[in-house]
Amino acid sequence: MFRFKKNYFVAMGLVLLLAGLLRVYQLSLTPGGLYWDEAVIGYDAFSLAKTGRDHTGNVPITFIKSFGDFKNPLYVYLTSTVIKLTGQLNKVSVRLTSVIAGIMTCWGVMILTKIWTKRKRVSLLAGLLIAISPWAVMMSRAGFEANLFLSLSLWAIIFFSWFIKNGKIHNLLLSSSLFGLTLYSYHSAKITTPLIVLSFFVIFSKKLLKLKFKLVGPLLVLFLWGIPFLNSETIKTTFFRVGGVTQVNQEVINKNADELLRDDYVAVNRFFHDSRYIRIKSYLSNYAKNLSFNYLFFEGDSNRRHSLDGFGQLYLVEMLSILAGGYYLLKLKKKSGLRKLLAVLLLISPVPSAISVQAPHALRSILLLIPLSMLSALGFNYLIGQKRIKILTLLLGVFILFQSFEFFHHYFNHYNYSNSTDWQYGYKDTIDYLKDLNIEGKKVVFTNEYSQALWYLAFYWPFDPSEFQQDAKIDYGESGRFWEATGSFKNFEVQKEIDWRDYAESNAVIVESPGKIPDELPKKTFYYPDGQVVFEVSDTSEWYESK
Repeated sequence: MFRFKKNYFVAMGLVLLLAGLLRVYQLSLTPGGLYWDEAVIGYDAFSLAKTGRDHTGNVPITFIKSFGDFKNPLYVYLTSTVIKLTGQLNKVSVRLTSVIAGIMTCWGVMILTKIWTKRKRVSLLAGLLIAISPWAVMMSRAGFEANLFLSLSLWAIIFFSWFIKNGKIHNLLLSSSLFGLTLYSYHSAKITTPLIVLSFFVIFSKKLLKLKFKLVGPLLVLFLWGIPFLNSETIKTTFFRVGGVTQVNQEVINKNADELLRDDYVAVNRFFHDSRYIRIKSYLSNYAKNLSFNYLFFEGDSNRRHSLDGFGQLYLVEMLSILAGGYYLLKLKKKSGLRKLLAVLLLISPVPSAISVQAPHALRSILLLIPLSMLSALGFNYLIGQKRIKILTLLLGVFILFQSFEFFHHYFNHYNYSNSTDWQYGYKDTIDYLKDLNIEGKKVVFTNEYSQALWYLAFYWPFDPSEFQQDAKIDYGESGRFWEATGSFKNFEVQKEIDWRDYAESNAVIVESPGKIPDELPKKTFYYPDGQVVFEVSDTSEWYESK
């Protein structure tokens, strides 16, 4: 057994090194493409780096328009800094902020666990679990705003915990600042941050109220961070975004109203069709899905950008360790701040996903990584300490090694092949081909079959931000249907549907999805790694030459 007291910081450094390696290895290759959000985040960051403004020509504060879904600006600003420092706009520059946030999360979990358990071995186990966690690794290898939100929330909790332990006001001020900053990182923070802050105030009220007038400072910091969200336009945007992802839409409510009509408005039946009852039932169902064993340990998120097929969000062996960790906590006789902390985080973390369209959802419930990794570490430590079943320690080690090797084997060797469509593979190769063509004086018509083609053109070309801000014509989609966003810039045009006959007598280059351009016409074909066709490119000037 290692001498943890002497080697703790060395061991912590090794855990962080492992976390870093697993997050940067083949980062430019896996995942194989940029998904929609990464493309628009990257181009807006590029625009900010070059002009100080986003693609619309605005300086974003609370929201950035993005492709019409109104993202939070913090990740974009941090990425613009990376682009300024590196001079590069590519997959790595877009993902580097998330990589750093992922490593900071690993470090933070070790610190938070050490604060509340005072056990170095448990701390290192928690960090190791985050370092190799399928959930944490996949979130850290793509430009997910949620991963930044997780790291900021964790460090806000850490500084609050330090305040609880040592009573130093500067820790509370730093905690308030980081909690405020989360509001600019990811939409879920507008729900979780107020709930966590309020819960902490209730649970640790005795400690906080002892500050008296000194408490004004941290509260003022929180208020100042929240002020930009209080104007009418920002509130309107917030409700627009919430309306786009909430679970129960008007169609479901109308359906229940029709069923109530068929019930002749019988009073006893009215309750079952009440919109409030329907919403509550739906939210509770979604809430439970985020804590289900099937989601956490067997199947994971159905969105394959968030999990691997055949794997849960966590390793299967962690089902045992988390249950053991919960058992250990319940055994504690004295009042436990750790028990209260984990209870708050477990209860609040699934809430954003519970009220959204997709549930369970690995991004919106990402804060679960904090309490689950700590519980799992407590459980492993408890099981390892059972002297009567020493072989259990060996078995647990073998299981976690086997499952982690299996996960990373599939992730680095097969993921790009089987899940390239989830990462919009093919845009870069196709646009690089367009660059090599002589398109001067030609209209380039690009299909929006896979959504957000305009932003891939802007990113991979890349378009000059100053010109794009002035001359781009963008249709962001009707009534929040931002996935249908189309537009044009210079000789480039993105269309929802293209009829090749419209360009039969024009000088144009058409980029279509498979099967749309007749086989007898000359075309260049681009493929997914599994051999399926992703794009076909045809230059109309070659149509008559081929006859």
